[in-house]
Amino acid sequence: MMIAGQSYKSRVRTGKIGEEEVAEILRNRFNLTIRDVHEDRDRIEKIDRIVIAPSGKPRTLQIKYRETGKDILVDVYEPFYGINDDRTKPGRDFVSECDLYACRVGESVHLIHGSVLRVVILKTMTEWIKRGCLFLDTFRNAPAKHLCYTIGGVTIHTQNDHASNRPKLLMFIPPDVIPENHIMTKTV
Repeated sequence: MMIAGQSYKSRVRTGKIGEEEVAEILRNRFNLTIRDVHEDRDRIEKIDRIVIAPSGKPRTLQIKYRETGKDILVDVYEPFYGINDDRTKPGRDFVSECDLYACRVGESVHLIHGSVLRVVILKTMTEWIKRGCLFLDTFRNAPAKHLCYTIGGVTIHTQNDHASNRPKLLMFIPPDVIPENHIMTKTV
């Protein structure tokens, strides 16, 4: 199910299949009650499913499916033309106010508190900006396919989107960066 080289529509379709796999893993391995959401909620709020907590309270869930790598992937800005550029827009994962974030990475599924993930993102971005990396333009002339900067184990990575060719800013967050009491991991 290799997503990277596919057309946009194929990538979305493949991503939805991976998303459903993760939802099934959450149901069967994490013993969670998962409900589907209307596609408008997915498109507008960036919410993929609802988890019903043991108390009966609904919790919003965002799901990410990765085919390769070992870190938790977060789409921070898409497109990304620089922090102060008006064309830069928050990415799907940064916009979402999800209560829970699930990411399948190889044979592991990580379930993370969304608020804790946002803190990791904001702390990393704050440190990156403080270090003077307001724009990746200075790195764009480097002969590298993907341009990276690492802070506290978290890699900030820029690349062009496979479908639109627009630049985007991603974060790759090692699971051990998330405080132990805010992440659950199961092997599938």
